Amino acid sequence: MKLKFTYFSAWVFFLCLILGEYSLNAQQTFSKLTHQYDSSMSVNDEFINIRYNNDDGIGYVKTEEYRRIANVSELSNNDKVVFAARYNSDATSYYAMTNSTSGKPAGVLFTSTTSGSDEVLPADINNDIDSYYWTITIESGNYIFTNAEGKVLGYSSSTNFVTGGTNTQWVIAYGVSDSAAMVPDYTAFSITNANVTNRAFSINTSHNFGAYSTTNMTGSSAGDYNFYIDIFVLSEGSGTTL
Repeated sequence: MKLKFTYFSAWVFFLCLILGEYSLNAQQTFSKLTHQYDSSMSVNDEFINIRYNNDDGIGYVKTEEYRRIANVSELSNNDKVVFAARYNSDATSYYAMTNSTSGKPAGVLFTSTTSGSDEVLPADINNDIDSYYWTITIESGNYIFTNAEGKVLGYSSSTNFVTGGTNTQWVIAYGVSDSAAMVPDYTAFSITNANVTNRAFSINTSHNFGAYSTTNMTGSSAGDYNFYIDIFVLSEGSGTTL
C-alpha cells in the first residue's frame, strides 16, 4: 500500500499503537485517515510504504524519493525518472524537464535537497510529479521514455521533440561536458537519439529542453547549451521500524 505521509494521520497511527490496538485496528484506522486526508494534505516530499509483520503486528516504514544517480547501471526497466539540467556554477540549482512529448518542454527551476547521503528532488517538484516523471523501457540497450499520460517521447526533425513516431529510442551515456559549455567540465548523462545520432537532449539559454544538434556540444555555440543531463530515479530508501 503506497500512501502520502501526513503528520495528522501518523499521530493517530502511533496513538493506536500506544493504546494497544495493534495490527488490524491500527491498519484500518491509519488507512481510513490517510485516504481521507491524502488529497488535501501534502506536508512532506517523501512517499511511504507501510508493511506489517503478520505474526506480531509490528510494521516498518520505507521512504521512496527521486535520487540523483551517477551510473547508467542504476537504471532498470520500468524505473521512473526525472530529467534535470544544471545551468550555472551552483551545484544544487537545476531546471527540471517537464514531460511534454512535443515541441520544447519547459524547464522548471528547483533547488535539490538531501536525504542521508543522497541528493534528491524537493517538495515543489514531488508535489506535481506527474508533470515531470518518465517511465523507462529498455530495449536492446536503448531507452524509451513514456510520460504519465502514456505518451512516448520521439524525434522527427529540427530541434523539437515529437509524440511517438519511428525515432523513440535513446542512448544514455555518462560523460563530461566541454570546457566551453554552459556548465563547463560537468559530468552527467548525454541522451542521444538512437537513429538520428546527431540529436540529443539539451537545455538552452531560455531554459527549454530540445533535441539539439550535437555539433553544439563544442565550439563557439557550446556556451548556449547544456547537453549533460542529470537523472533522478525513484528509489526506495532505508526502513524504519515502528
